[in-house]
This record gives sequence, C-alpha cells and structure tokens, in this order.
Amino acid sequence: MGENEWNGATLNAVHCAISSFDALTVYHLGSRSSGQRHEDVVKLVRQTKIAGVEDKIKQFLDVVRLKNLVEYDADEPSERDAMRACLQADRLFSWVKSNLKI
Repeated sequence: MGENEWNGATLNAVHCAISSFDALTVYHLGSRSSGQRHEDVVKLVRQTKIAGVEDKIKQFLDVVRLKNLVEYDADEPSERDAMRACLQADRLFSWVKSNLKI
C-alpha cells in the first residue's frame, strides 16, 4: 500500500464496518439503523443478542471513530491507524458473515 493510500484504506474499513453491522441488523431484526450517527446502529446490534456482541461493538466503534479523521480532519490517518482499522473491519466482517445463514 502506498504512502498516500492510508486515507482510502481507512475510509474503506469504516464503510465495511458500517455495512457489516447494517447487514447483521437487517438479517436478524429486519431493519437497519435510521439514526443520524453511525454509532446509533449499536442499539440495534445489541438486540440481536448474539454471543460476543459487546466485543464486536467495541471494534466497530474503534473503526467508526476514524471516519471524522478521514473525512473532515486536516491530518491523514497514519499507517498504523489504517492497518488497525482494516484488521478490525476484516474481523467484524468475518464475524458478521458467521452470524448470517447465507
């Protein structure tokens, strides 16, 4: 990954996390969050009562908190931030897939 691609990698990780949690709530609850903040989906995810959900919510929040840094802050995410976000988004995505019967 090139030095100027940390911003894009981080933003993709954020969108992966958001879409993953949306898929989880649509599958299990038949709806997705309509809140103004992406963090609002957490309330719905808790309603799924899936084992390990609290740890995954922490991962989700860690990734989503980087969205403002990527989209609005003058500072770029570091390589470390991008790599951590991508790893957490990948873990979230895998966990969500394992909780969907597709």
